[in-house]
Amino acid sequence: MLAKDIFKKIGLVLKKVFSSKYLLVFCLGCAWLAFLDENSVSNYLQYDLKIRELTSEINMNKKGIAECEKKMEEMKTDKASLEKYAREQYYMKRHNEDIFIVK
Repeated sequence: MLAKDIFKKIGLVLKKVFSSKYLLVFCLGCAWLAFLDENSVSNYLQYDLKIRELTSEINMNKKGIAECEKKMEEMKTDKASLEKYAREQYYMKRHNEDIFIVK
């Protein structure tokens, strides 16, 4: 009997809450903003994932740039490394040499 009265009271409260047109409009507005709007929760999560991917790509590119700058500085100071790079990348040779490319 006690449980029946409690459920009846809860039902009356829920009926009053959901029969209020202002609360209904408020709930619909919140649902619209949360799921259907351009700035919805799902879009926010997608944008956050894209930002993380791009940030990791930026960090990877910064490391690559640092390595290239280190190689460039090494080639500016060391003639042997410059010659090695020219021979490997551009197939340059001395006048008395022949180059055979094996792949």
